[in-house]
Amino acid sequence: MKKLLLLLLCVPLIFSCGEREQRKSWLEQWGYKGKMKSAEYTTYYASIKLGEISKESVILEPFESIDEWILPYAKTQYNIYGDIKKRVWYADQEKEIGGKRLYVYNNNELNYIKEEGKKIKAINDPRGYLIKLDFSELGYVDGTSFTINDNGYITEISFGDQIQKHQYDINGNWIQCDIYHSNTSELIRRTKLSYDQNKREEALTYNSDGNLFQRHQYGKYDKENNFTEIIIFDSKNNPLFIIDYTRKYYE
Repeated sequence: MKKLLLLLLCVPLIFSCGEREQRKSWLEQWGYKGKMKSAEYTTYYASIKLGEISKESVILEPFESIDEWILPYAKTQYNIYGDIKKRVWYADQEKEIGGKRLYVYNNNELNYIKEEGKKIKAINDPRGYLIKLDFSELGYVDGTSFTINDNGYITEISFGDQIQKHQYDINGNWIQCDIYHSNTSELIRRTKLSYDQNKREEALTYNSDGNLFQRHQYGKYDKENNFTEIIIFDSKNNPLFIIDYTRKYYE
């Protein structure tokens, strides 16, 4: 589990801004709007009383959701080009640091990620897009590989014993995420995302049998129309978690 969490924490990385007509920044790839400077979130358990959904205590353990691990507290900082420059996750509400990653660029391309004095090395394609992460300094043989389409979007990610495949609509919105076992090509789960006027509205996640087991409801958008809240429900529409986001922007 620790190895998978390490790999998945690096999935939402990357790409720097050289030739803007050739390469998308991380924020552009994932459909965020505006010149975001930072994004911070806190994850709570959720409950429902008299039809009203409310936040309870902060979660005690991270959990996997769609394509990433959701942590109790985390903050990501972006450079002026829209690429990640620092990621910190916290152990408690007092913001005691539980882990930190620094993203180091060379000629506006990701060179390596620094964690606990060790490097996760990056390999980029001729356009400057990240196509591989090398975890050997951290003691892991398997790396993470990325496939980028002609429009600059990630269409496939290989990590550990899993392969993740993405689909996008005509506007570049991420609309489907399929995760497979790499050895057997057996589907693990499928998520379908929907939008209202290019604002993410809902994500439905199905298990390998095709049964719905989780629903994400997005809402409370900020001035740039980026969501600031996610409510996660189980298959019976019971609220499980609430994720609150605070986003700051460059002037």
